[in-house]
Amino acid sequence: MNIVEKSLKRTKDWVEAIVKTNTPDKATDIELNEFFHLKEGTYSSKRSEIIRFFDQQKSWNKIIKQIHKENLSLPPKRFFLTRNNHKWVAAALIFIILTFGGIILYHSAIQKDVSFEQALPPGKSLAYLEINNSSRYDLGKIESTKLSNLTSAKLDSGKITYSDNPKKQEIEYHKIHVPKKGEFFIVLSDGSKVWLNSESSLGFPSQFTNKYRIVDLKGEAYFEIAKNKKQPFIVQTSDIKIDVVGTHFNVKAYPEEEFSYTTLLEGKIKISSDKFNEELDPNEQLKVDNTKKTYTKKNVNASIYTAWTKGKFVFKDVAFVEIMNTLSRWYDLKIIYENEKVKNEHFSISVDRYDDITPFLKHIEKISQIKFNLKNNYVIIK
Repeated sequence: MNIVEKSLKRTKDWVEAIVKTNTPDKATDIELNEFFHLKEGTYSSKRSEIIRFFDQQKSWNKIIKQIHKENLSLPPKRFFLTRNNHKWVAAALIFIILTFGGIILYHSAIQKDVSFEQALPPGKSLAYLEINNSSRYDLGKIESTKLSNLTSAKLDSGKITYSDNPKKQEIEYHKIHVPKKGEFFIVLSDGSKVWLNSESSLGFPSQFTNKYRIVDLKGEAYFEIAKNKKQPFIVQTSDIKIDVVGTHFNVKAYPEEEFSYTTLLEGKIKISSDKFNEELDPNEQLKVDNTKKTYTKKNVNASIYTAWTKGKFVFKDVAFVEIMNTLSRWYDLKIIYENEKVKNEHFSISVDRYDDITPFLKHIEKISQIKFNLKNNYVIIK
């Protein structure tokens, strides 16, 4: 096998290794370092830049110029393969393979990801319980219903039910954390029900013994509150406070997002902050701009915003960036935008929550100019 054939084979091996996420054979430490950078996409922006500015003719002229330096007797417009210049011919071929053919091979190989052959399964019941900011339990692994010396709760396939025991003298503070690709169902000690979505947390006392039933929410949750006029229920987020007697409503309040939403299905709630006080009736929604501290109230179909508790994601005229933020939490995706303009495109679409994400991506490609590259849990959006 001559040097060109070896180089061609080496290039092909590397492309296949990157695509299949295998380590290339007989690689040096330096080559392995480069390989892992390539595999993880570290050089993707540089690669795009090279492709964009690659000038085939100019590069070839440089190669010819170098060959002429090696053999000055050659005519300016043609050359022969001699003992002295064969290495430059090989170098020229390797250069073309690596910088042009290799890039095309690599780029073409990456395009296989667009076929969405890789499955990205949905999330599942997953949560961690923290007690008094110290002890931490994986709720998927606890078999005993005894959480501590003071609190008992029943665990059953993604659900935790606290028992009401007002005789307990000492109250614990519990916080349930749901990571990406997780969800969990909670029945509080007063009988109130809470569906906690991905990348969210809920803090609450093990027993409600004070004048108010107060919980602290970060992220998204759907509440069905047990009625008790003598002991109002309060949901606190980083920006607002929601006063409840007995009602059904959804709160989406991720601190890192631009907007938060409170949507009422049943009953009545009061929402307040340093800047406003508002009441919501059924099928009304309050949207708060977390940066400007302004808000808007409008009529909505409230069932759309709680569909996630029934196995559906339903988006109606929602910005693409918000849709992808929601899905990235549930499927544990890392989103990379090569085209920032698509963030503000709006879509109305329904997604089965417990399906693989690929049907959704394919559908978006069909109805828009948006294109996806899918690699492990990275989604590159063009």
